[in-house]
Amino acid sequence: MRKFADWSIRYKLLALLLILGLITFAATGTIAYLKSLQALKQNATNQLSGICRNKTFQIESYYRAIHNHAMTLSSDRMFIDAMRQFDTAYRQVDATSVPAHVLEAVRQNYSTQFYPQMKKLHIARPRVEDYLPFNPASIQLQYAYIVKNPYPPEQRRDLLSAGNSPYDRVHAKYHNAFRRITEKFGYYDLYLIDYQSGRAVYDINKDRDFGTSLQDGPYRNSNLAKLWRQCRATNNPDDVFFSDFEPDQAAKGEPTQWVASSIFDGDERLGVFALQLSTDAIDDVLTGRRGWEKEGLGRSGLAMIVGSDYLLRTNLRPFLEDPARF
Repeated sequence: MRKFADWSIRYKLLALLLILGLITFAATGTIAYLKSLQALKQNATNQLSGICRNKTFQIESYYRAIHNHAMTLSSDRMFIDAMRQFDTAYRQVDATSVPAHVLEAVRQNYSTQFYPQMKKLHIARPRVEDYLPFNPASIQLQYAYIVKNPYPPEQRRDLLSAGNSPYDRVHAKYHNAFRRITEKFGYYDLYLIDYQSGRAVYDINKDRDFGTSLQDGPYRNSNLAKLWRQCRATNNPDDVFFSDFEPDQAAKGEPTQWVASSIFDGDERLGVFALQLSTDAIDDVLTGRRGWEKEGLGRSGLAMIVGSDYLLRTNLRPFLEDPARF
């Protein structure tokens, strides 16, 4: 094979032109590839930014709607009347003595069912007594609507009335209407709380803070108790307050979030109306009801809410798609 030096000028020029052409082609192709890659990245960034803005708007709209709904319900005549009647009935129960067998049954229920669950979650206080209700009404109402409730814990709301006492009659009068509101609008729970004492005189789901005082009871440091104090400090019936997600010992340590507004009858302050928000509803907003791909998030993209403490406030896509893995 002849060496390059032995080639004629003609062939040398042709070879050089070929090499230059290949270099130019390679350079042009590389530049085009890099520009295409950059364009794809920019398109993906723009798409994700658009999704982020859209989700932000949806979440803001969701909370704005809840704000307005809570303000509307707390001023509704049905809830004003219910607050008065539940408070009166609660005080009647609180004026009675607690039978020994009722007190013992409540104590046993906490010792054998509630407290072991708290210990299993590693969030239990030192003694079971730290959780026990201690005023007559809270003990007797928890006995009737929790201890003696014929439904399992997750279905306690199905009990319309536990008897024929004045409290039971008020409960039977309003309970189904309140249930329909929470089920129709996707709330997890609804509370009515006395303005003066902080006593939770009504609770749809009958959690462990039912009947107790959010002022000095076992759950006085809960996020619901903090909201009650905020409502108590305002004189504006249109003020609405939200809590952050926090672990709630009354709900077996599960994170809960609340919205609350004061109940006024004219200038008279009666109590606090509170709704527990559903994490499922917030997840539905972020995931498009599990339709990630339709939302433009592909096979692995996700949207989430992170608090100022850098902790998640919503469930991640991998967990929602396959909870068993976790």
